[in-house]
Amino acid sequence: MTVFLVPNIAKPKALHVSALAAQILFADGVTVLASSETQPQTTLPGYVQYLPAEQAYQACDIVVTIGGDGTMLHAARHTLRWQKPMLGINVGRLGFLTVVEKDELNKLNRLLKQDYIVEHRTVLQAKSGGAKPFYGLGLNDIVLFKKAAENTIELDIYCDEIKVSGFRGDGVVFSTPTGSTAYSMSAGGPIVDASLQATIVTQICAHIVHTPPMVFAGSRTLRAVPKGGPDEKIFITCDGLESQELCWNEPVYITQATQTVPLIQFEDAGQLESIDKKLKGR
Repeated sequence: MTVFLVPNIAKPKALHVSALAAQILFADGVTVLASSETQPQTTLPGYVQYLPAEQAYQACDIVVTIGGDGTMLHAARHTLRWQKPMLGINVGRLGFLTVVEKDELNKLNRLLKQDYIVEHRTVLQAKSGGAKPFYGLGLNDIVLFKKAAENTIELDIYCDEIKVSGFRGDGVVFSTPTGSTAYSMSAGGPIVDASLQATIVTQICAHIVHTPPMVFAGSRTLRAVPKGGPDEKIFITCDGLESQELCWNEPVYITQATQTVPLIQFEDAGQLESIDKKLKGR
């Protein structure tokens, strides 16, 4: 078995935990890879093999991220392409995507034994055309938002060509069930079982007219249309990793992607166990 370690190099604690994880895996007979692009910032044991990141993603059997949810979301871009199962070790705060805490590294012994479950998580895709075409994928969410703090934006939301919401506010979150514990939850959206095929739509600080959060079947096509006029700056972001300004009145289509992200879980209800522990502060 070959494991690719992907630490958040901006966190000294993540680098320390990466070295401990490498020791545990190597002692089990696992080949441990790391990215040659981050080699100057890491202090991993000498038996760790360094490859260019893209080669490491292709060569490994499992990706292990060390950091938080953001580290996993960055790595998910590559696991989407190569369909390699991903496991997250949390050294941050809540970390709903991560399933191993920094004091639970003994769970890594279960990898070689294949004592785990792989869940294929839904991914959303966003497309728009016009003068500023956009295409993006989100494991957690796709968000349309205002740029200026003092302004609001106006949006109409359609489901299969039927208008289901029209409002003025700070934006809207289109979330996967996996991302239902992220921005969507902060905006008042429901927590949704990650095993479902669904899209959650949650308004962000709607002014005057507010529609409760809505959950749509994964087979639906959702469409968001900016309506406020050319002077309103509306931006789109996928998993908070990149953003682009949208053209006024240019529709954005939100559908479920054909790709999924394979996440390693150690329990059948790993997401629910994580919610129970982390939201209740255990």
